Amino acid sequence: MNTAPLPDFARRETIRGLQKLVMLRLQGAPPEEGIELVAAVWLEALASLKIGWEEQHDQGRIQAAFSRLITDAERWPPPKMLIERIPPRPPPKALPHYRYTTPKEEALGHENLNQLYQ
Repeated sequence: MNTAPLPDFARRETIRGLQKLVMLRLQGAPPEEGIELVAAVWLEALASLKIGWEEQHDQGRIQAAFSRLITDAERWPPPKMLIERIPPRPPPKALPHYRYTTPKEEALGHENLNQLYQ
């Protein structure tokens, strides 16, 4: 599989989340000596996603996904369960709309209002 490596922040958050999962001692958890290989598989799974990872937008999304996963998991989860719990990015802030009316448009607007109220 030819995937771009995850950015450092995404790797850190994934490792941090996996450490929390290990501490839960869930049924089906990998043995302690195999956790590095498990982490590599999870990182590869996340790297395969077609996401342009950006720290300011995605760090909190990874944390939220692990929080939800930790709450939901009764057995050791596959990476798919984390991926399904990554919340969508919030929509970008709307730019303010500045449109100024011309004096001619103002006059036409007042004229139309006057006609409505007659």
